[in-house]
Amino acid sequence: MKTLTFLLLLFIFSIPLYAQTTTHKFGRLNPSDISLTKYSKFPDADAIVLFDLGKSRFVLTDNGFDIHFTRHRRVKILNQAGIKHANFEIPFYNSKDGEVELVTNVKVLTYNIEDNTVKQTALDRKQFFKERINKNWQVLKFAAPNVRMGSVIDIYYQIETPFIFNLPDWEFQCSIPTILSQYKVGMIPFYSYVFVAKGLSKFDIYHEKKSIGERTFATISFKDMQYTYGMKDIPEFKDESFISTREDYLMKIDFQLAKIISPEGVTRPIMTTWKSLSKDLMKHQHFGRYIKRAKSMSSKILTTDIAQQNDQKKLESIVQFIKDKFSWNGTSSKYVTKNLKTLLKQKEGNSAELNLLLIGLLQSAKIDAKPVLISTRSHGKIYEDYPFEHFLNYPLVMVNMNNKVILLDATEKKLPYTSLPPRCLNDKGLVINTSKEQWIQIAEENTSNTISKIKIENIDANSHKATVQLSRITTGLDALSFRNKVSDSDSAIKYFKEAFSTIEKTHIKNQNKYKAPFIVSCKGIIEPECIQDKIILKPFLNLFSTSSPFTQRERTYPIDFTYKRAQKFESVIVIPDGYKVIAKPKPIKWNNEAIFVQANSSSTNNKLNVSIEYQFKKSIYPPKDYKSIKFYWNNIIKAINEQIILQKQ
Repeated sequence: MKTLTFLLLLFIFSIPLYAQTTTHKFGRLNPSDISLTKYSKFPDADAIVLFDLGKSRFVLTDNGFDIHFTRHRRVKILNQAGIKHANFEIPFYNSKDGEVELVTNVKVLTYNIEDNTVKQTALDRKQFFKERINKNWQVLKFAAPNVRMGSVIDIYYQIETPFIFNLPDWEFQCSIPTILSQYKVGMIPFYSYVFVAKGLSKFDIYHEKKSIGERTFATISFKDMQYTYGMKDIPEFKDESFISTREDYLMKIDFQLAKIISPEGVTRPIMTTWKSLSKDLMKHQHFGRYIKRAKSMSSKILTTDIAQQNDQKKLESIVQFIKDKFSWNGTSSKYVTKNLKTLLKQKEGNSAELNLLLIGLLQSAKIDAKPVLISTRSHGKIYEDYPFEHFLNYPLVMVNMNNKVILLDATEKKLPYTSLPPRCLNDKGLVINTSKEQWIQIAEENTSNTISKIKIENIDANSHKATVQLSRITTGLDALSFRNKVSDSDSAIKYFKEAFSTIEKTHIKNQNKYKAPFIVSCKGIIEPECIQDKIILKPFLNLFSTSSPFTQRERTYPIDFTYKRAQKFESVIVIPDGYKVIAKPKPIKWNNEAIFVQANSSSTNNKLNVSIEYQFKKSIYPPKDYKSIKFYWNNIIKAINEQIILQKQ
């Protein structure tokens, strides 16, 4: 452990604004790094990034150019809750050809005030560990040592990458506020890149200049062109609910290789047009040619007799054949990775292997079917102005039948054949059409419904018990989600455990009938609260959360529900003899272009009927609607969780 001594005076006062003109050298603290206890622009922050500096440059090797990327990040822990931000990850890539990115020169220091001095603790390299994410990505993980409230953490590392196509991107924003984030890139004349700036309209810092020194490659002398991109006082990114993926809205800059220029002056374009990309895909061995092979082999593959069926029935039969005979392996890919013979033997494949096979079989049945390439929700949005193949990662099937367009996907067995899984509902897709550029909107037009029917009876104040019957009925994509969570009695009991004290019996209906509503019923016991002569109970049990997913004051990105959804709760309470209702949920009704909400109650004989229903009429709402959506959601929570009070007469 090394000890650095500063004047005690530095630690007495907090500095309201961090000095951005101080040095940014690793291992050399600024006085303001230590004395900062609160940053005025983000007074509620638990921790803050003092600066985050990145740099990429091209380095000449025996095999051409590699890219060396360095990053220096300094984090201040402002309170006890901020300690969780002392964990770090460095992702790095390795290709199937054996080329790898190397993470080198990793240095981590933690500074703390002890006995009026600043003491420095270095992270032992034995505390680093690697974790494989998938076949191409690994991550180096570590936690800064000896972290406490007031600590300053200094991190530096370098990545050496041979992947010229992947000039390192830069994220200006993270889960805590950042005072300064800056990225410098040294470009050379042999590679031309374009960039996509996400989550921001302009840079706070931007400048470009030629380097002073000159370099030589293949007899060509050149100077690097230095570009600097920076942002100041960046708020933390709050990854709130109902978002496609954080990558769509995080402040960041993505670089894409547009063309390669040889020393002889020959240009090889990388970024072309969507139309050219479509043509190339249809010639590709693992895309268009695979469709042709599937079409030519259809008589050997398709065992279902469809000769006498009309086109609509043929379509349904072929889609169902794929779903029945093959399983999706969970991999999203636009290219096949195995030949048809292997797929037919293994009966399992990625999204391309199943959906491109489906296209070939449909075409063999003389059904107009084309591939549509999309970006799944977790993969991010497609930027139409930048025709790059890597934006696309998943094929769907587009069928034109009776002047109607139908989108299909063969990977999800538990959906009707015309429904797309939620992961595919992400704005738009590129129709792979060799004659023109064509886009199609990808959305679920139908509203998915969830209805919960409850009956509470045999309420006994002496035993503090009541009997409950519950049925949950789901349709559409709500039914898919519910089917994936509940498959037998044990999973039903686990799913509804918060609603009952004891579940005595369960029943599942239409588990494998995917066109029909999926219904799960339970019978059991609840324990209402009994105080003196009053019985207090929740008419809708604990079936709805008591906390809102919307916690921000405002939101700068859309509220994305994925698909339109509606939910209804109906409860019948059999009032025990000698009791009357003295409190029940208040009636509500809102109906506008955004939402429908209605709550009612009525009494008949000895029964109290209570219901509430709501429907979000859109799948996506713009940021300007955030406050109203938040208002409605909070009131839905309040209404669903209102109590009923019965009093002895």
